[in-house]
Amino acid sequence: MNESNTAVIIGGGIMGSDIAAIFFAAGWNTQVVETNPAARGQLETAVPAAAKVAGIDHAGGSVRALASLSEIDWTGARLVIECVSEN
Repeated sequence: MNESNTAVIIGGGIMGSDIAAIFFAAGWNTQVVETNPAARGQLETAVPAAAKVAGIDHAGGSVRALASLSEIDWTGARLVIECVSEN
């Protein structure tokens, strides 16, 4: 990952993926940690699609879906947002 701004989103549910879409649309690299394999498998297409729904239809930053915290690349990380389920 390059040295540009990176946002790390912990939790890739509705809230986490929509927050990731905002950063993606603003040109940030986004890393979304989601432990659920089914949800994680959809993030790399769902995040750009959510940005498009918000009216931003151009390539922004990048999206990486990660299975665990240990996979995070902290290079360039400027912000971490926690969006895990509060069951």
